[in-house]
Amino acid sequence: MIIGNAGGVELKLNGRSLGELGEVGEVVRLRLPEEEKE
Repeated sequence: MIIGNAGGVELKLNGRSLGELGEVGEVVRLRLPEEEKE
């Protein structure tokens, strides 16, 4: 996932906050885990 304004995004994973992703205007690249298959 590429986020073009990391300071303007709140990201949660499985209900948990991942904290601040970066500064206003900062581009951040994230790799999210794949969904587990049962």
